[in-house]
Amino acid sequence: MNIKVFVLAAALVGGLYYIQENPQITKQVKQTFSRENLFEVKFKDAEKQKQYEEHKTSLFYPDSQS
Repeated sequence: MNIKVFVLAAALVGGLYYIQENPQITKQVKQTFSRENLFEVKFKDAEKQKQYEEHKTSLFYPDSQS
């Protein structure tokens, strides 16, 4: 059991080190989890996207139009 915990911890630390040291992966992670990609709705249909943009409201301020 102790060896499994050690191997798991080593794999996690190694993975984190690899992600931090590889600038391309760091850039991909930042882009994937950016505010724009997480909170903006994107439709494949251009008409639906346009309709959404015209009628969207602020999530935190319901009285305002964005």
